[in-house]
Amino acid sequence: FPDKAPNEDAYRVKGTPDNVTFRSADRLPLKMEAHQNLARLIDVSALSRIDLAIRNADSFTGSLALELILVNTTLPAQQTLGAVPVNEQNAQTLSFKIPPEPMIRQFDELTIRFPRANYRATRSAKVAVERFFLIPRN
Repeated sequence: FPDKAPNEDAYRVKGTPDNVTFRSADRLPLKMEAHQNLARLIDVSALSRIDLAIRNADSFTGSLALELILVNTTLPAQQTLGAVPVNEQNAQTLSFKIPPEPMIRQFDELTIRFPRANYRATRSAKVAVERFFLIPRN
C-alpha cells in the first residue's frame, strides 16, 4: 500500500474515461489517479505553468476537480500544483501555475488526481485527459 498499479484480480473496464462509468462495490470512495511518465527529467524552473486539455462528460457539474502533481521518480519526491475545479462539460483547458519556490527541482512524471464531492465519491469521474502543455517561463 499504496499500489502503483491494479492487482491481477482488479475489475477492469475498456473504453475512454469520458465514456465509461464505474462505481465502488462497497460504498467506499474511489481513489482515482492517472499517471503519465515523461521518460526524462524536466527542470521545474524552466516552466511557468502546465495546461491540461480535457474532455469532460461528467453530469455532476461542479462536483469535480483535477489535481496535478509533479513527481520525480528517481528520488522519489513530489510537488502538488493544486486542484482546479472542472465546471463545464465538453472540451476545456485547465491551467496549473508553477509556484515561485517549488519543493522539487525536476520531475519525470505527472500524476492527476480526481477529487470529487462526497455525495458522488463512489462514482468515477467521466473525464479524459487529452494533452499536456508545458508552458516555458518568459
